Amino acid sequence: MAVTIQELIAQRETLKEKHNQKYTIETSVGEIVVKVPDAALIAESLNLSTGFEINKHLVYNSVILPNLREGELQKAFGAFEPTDIVAKIFLPGEISRIGDELFKLAGYDTKIVSKLYEEVKNS
Repeated sequence: MAVTIQELIAQRETLKEKHNQKYTIETSVGEIVVKVPDAALIAESLNLSTGFEINKHLVYNSVILPNLREGELQKAFGAFEPTDIVAKIFLPGEISRIGDELFKLAGYDTKIVSKLYEEVKNS
């Protein structure tokens, strides 16, 4: 049976919280904290030219601890472009794995089941 409007309204706060959750990811440099990427960030990332650039952009904009935007960090690693810091800290394959995990957190790995819908007709 399809979810009702009332059921969705009842879940409103839970669904809102789900979009704002933070997660930890264990990496080669230690644990990082990430936020769930929103639809705008996913769309912006997917407009980049290569898979590596997509993941680098996604990681840069989703990691909240440590703050990859911190000027001192950027300067210490010699990052010319802001997103360069990602490749200076993480290995290429690790950037890909972190990006994959961020896509999963955004629901891109959610199992969806479809069935043929048949309306019940009153005779």
